[in-house]
Amino acid sequence: MSLEPAAELTSNPTFGPQLYVGRGGFRIGKGYLAAWNFPFPSATIHIHRDGIIVRYPFKNELQLPRANISAVEIKRRLIFKVISLRHNRPDLPPYILFLSFDLARLDAALLAAGYL
Repeated sequence: MSLEPAAELTSNPTFGPQLYVGRGGFRIGKGYLAAWNFPFPSATIHIHRDGIIVRYPFKNELQLPRANISAVEIKRRLIFKVISLRHNRPDLPPYILFLSFDLARLDAALLAAGYL
């Protein structure tokens, strides 16, 4: 499957062309009970072939190069999808989740970028 970058998508000098950008909710922390919650639509996820970027409130940005991503797990809920980003960076909290309603396009982008 080929997923061409859309006109509104940008490029990142480190991660290359962007395959997908979408809004959603975001959770980050040490675990389910010890995490910051940013409800929908306060965060954006940017899928690139060589990394994933999540931007969330207060000008925070989380950049995960492909080499630091150990797994991308998808959990489907009733009306949204939860993406768990597993990584090997000790400077970041272990619990990183992104919540999205854009199921088909997000799946296609993660598949095209080789994360699934």
